[in-house]
Amino acid sequence: MPEHTITAADDRLAKRNVAILAYAQAVLGSQMAIQIILGGLAGAYLASDQSLATLPISMTVLVSMFTAPGASLLMGRFGRRAGFLLGACAGAIGGALSAWALMTGSFELLVAGAACTGVYQSFQGFFRFAAADTASEGFKPKAISWVLAGGLVSAIIGPEVVHVSSDLFAPVPFAGAFAMVVLINLAGAAGLLLLRIPIPEKPARGATTGRPLFEIFRQPTVVVAVLCAMVSFALMSLVMTSTPLAMVQ
Repeated sequence: MPEHTITAADDRLAKRNVAILAYAQAVLGSQMAIQIILGGLAGAYLASDQSLATLPISMTVLVSMFTAPGASLLMGRFGRRAGFLLGACAGAIGGALSAWALMTGSFELLVAGAACTGVYQSFQGFFRFAAADTASEGFKPKAISWVLAGGLVSAIIGPEVVHVSSDLFAPVPFAGAFAMVVLINLAGAAGLLLLRIPIPEKPARGATTGRPLFEIFRQPTVVVAVLCAMVSFALMSLVMTSTPLAMVQ
C-alpha cells in the first residue's frame, strides 16, 4: 500500500495542531522565563554557599540535555500528546517542589524541583517538530514558525507572573511564583489534551531508518552548526543566569 503524502488540502488538522502547540508554547514556555528569572535568586536565598546560587538553573539545563533522547523515544512509542502531557506533569512537580523548598528553606529540594523543570524542557523542545508532523511540505515552515512565535508570548507571560505573584506567600520570597508554575502546567496540559497527532508506525525489521549518527557528524557543516549552537547557547545562558543576581546585588 503506498504511503499517504500529506497535501495542502489536508492541512486542516495541521492548522488545528499548530494553534494548540502555539498555545502550549506560550503558556507552558512561560515557566522557563520564571525559572531563569528566579532560579538564581531563589538559589542565593537558600544556598549556604553563594557560589552555588545558580546551580538550580544549571540543573535544569543539564537534565534537559540528558532526558531529551529518552523523551523522543517515548513519544515515538506512545505519541506526542502523551509525551507532552508527561512533560507538563514534570513541570508541575518542579514548580511544587520549588515552592515547597522556599517555604521549608531546603536548597536541595529547590535543585530537585529545577531538575523536574529540566525534564519538562526536554519535551518542550519538540513542540516545533510536532507542528510539522501533520503538515504538508508547503505548510511545514509556517507551522514551525507559528509555534516558535508562541515563545514571544511566553517571554511576556513569565515576567508578569513573577511580578504579580512572587510575594503571595510573604515574607517568603518567590514561592508564590513557583506555585503559579503548577497552575501554568495545568492550563497548558488542558490545551494539549486536544492535540491530535498519530503515533508513527514502527519501521519494518531491517528497514533503513536514516543515516548513522557518526556519518552525520563526519560532515564539517554539521560540526560547525553544532559548535555555533553550543557557543551561542552558552553565552545566552551566561547573560540570562547572571543578570537577575547582578540587578539585586
